[in-house]
Amino acid sequence: MATQPIYQFSVQLLDFKPHIWRVFEVLGDTKISHLCYYMMDMFQMAGSHLFSLEVQLNHDLDEDEDDDDAWYDEDDEDDEDDWDDEDDWEEEADDWDDEEDDDWRDSEELVFEFVDKDDPLSDHGADILSPSEYSLEKIKPNPGSIFTLTYDFGDDWRVEAELIKILANPKASNSLFPRILSGQGYGIVEDCGGVEGLKDLVKAFKLKKGPTYKELQESLELDDFDINNFNLDHLNESLRNCVNFMTFFYENK
Repeated sequence: MATQPIYQFSVQLLDFKPHIWRVFEVLGDTKISHLCYYMMDMFQMAGSHLFSLEVQLNHDLDEDEDDDDAWYDEDDEDDEDDWDDEDDWEEEADDWDDEEDDDWRDSEELVFEFVDKDDPLSDHGADILSPSEYSLEKIKPNPGSIFTLTYDFGDDWRVEAELIKILANPKASNSLFPRILSGQGYGIVEDCGGVEGLKDLVKAFKLKKGPTYKELQESLELDDFDINNFNLDHLNESLRNCVNFMTFFYENK
């Protein structure tokens, strides 16, 4: 049973065309660190580089507004028996978290990053939060909040997720989440030089000839590459298995 609210996001790789995007859902108790791992994995980021997450909170939510986007009332009875209908996933969730406010809640922007507190050269200012110590339900983002993940500070990949809506489906199994609902495009290629390098890669593998093509084949160990490749089943299987590896890499140091 889905005892948690369901957070639905749209996310895209920034500064690249054709657009590479996903729509995905996670539960409200999802740690911010796990959210980052999901976003990385669904864009083929292997979890071999540092990352940071900036959250621009949207405080402009009128909870009293009486329209189709009204928040879900958990006391209401639903007479529909078929909770697999897509319409049932569009009921908004109520306030599921009664935790006391913290000082950081006054900020419109939150920054999450794993930092080495014992390293004097590491930037571990008071404004940087540990992603493993917070969850979605703790920071309480409203729909319209923006989550910008920066991965690999050399290649500087950036993906931007927007919280579309907060859903309630008490008859959905927790085992369904996380899950990608739809999307387009492959994702990144590690260590190819960022967005500009990915553009060169796409051009070279489209031509399939010339010195650049052969050089990229050898340096990146790629036999073939299709930027339009999108396999929903494969992505969802990978999504459910990525947390253990990435937790070990980022949090067990």
